[in-house]
Amino acid sequence: MRLRKILVWGGALVVVLLAGWAGVEAFVIWANLYQAEKESRLFYLPAFALTTDRTPIDFTMRGFVFRIPKAYLTFTHQWEGGPVQEIFLQALLPKLEPPTEHNLDDFKKTGWVDEITISITDAELINDPEFVDSLYLGEIKPETRSKSNHSLLRYEFYHSGGDELYIPAARHPQLRYFTCAIGDKFVVYPSCNGSFYLNSKLYIEYSYGKQHLGEWQDVHRQVVSLVSAFIASDPN
Repeated sequence: MRLRKILVWGGALVVVLLAGWAGVEAFVIWANLYQAEKESRLFYLPAFALTTDRTPIDFTMRGFVFRIPKAYLTFTHQWEGGPVQEIFLQALLPKLEPPTEHNLDDFKKTGWVDEITISITDAELINDPEFVDSLYLGEIKPETRSKSNHSLLRYEFYHSGGDELYIPAARHPQLRYFTCAIGDKFVVYPSCNGSFYLNSKLYIEYSYGKQHLGEWQDVHRQVVSLVSAFIASDPN
């Protein structure tokens, strides 16, 4: 979720539009606006929340009840809780801590640094993920395959300025692949973006700074652990 700059990941946004992914499109717009705000390229956006208040807020989604400390919530409108289709979270690596009196300035820094953003989405909003997968995997350059030193196979895309696609060298139980932007004069603070189904009803996406790429397995475990810890009631 959680796991991007305006127009930086243009190719991915085109994929989203083609696929009609309402939930993913919302995540991309949110991530782009968030990154733009982080880089001080937008005027102050009062919708973004930044509080150290740990008051638990209750949400319901597809029969699940989430109890989430207010400090983790990205937007002020989420402070009301209640029935939702998406929840947006913010935290700091490596322990996925929310804003506190001691780390508040870290959330205000330009770029990603140690921040991670996570979204929890009603899986019914994710339409035809196999189609989107085929678009992603059909756009990689097979000749660019290389094995990184992070147990990953790296590829480049034909589209979107050469963004990278990473596939775990050993089969992963949840992550089939994730993408990373390539830093340049337009992408000053590149990020990596992963997504997976926590179960049949909940879809999770997250973004974090590319400097943490070597920690991708720990980052993923932390995201799963954090989201799971917020589930107060499971309909199953």
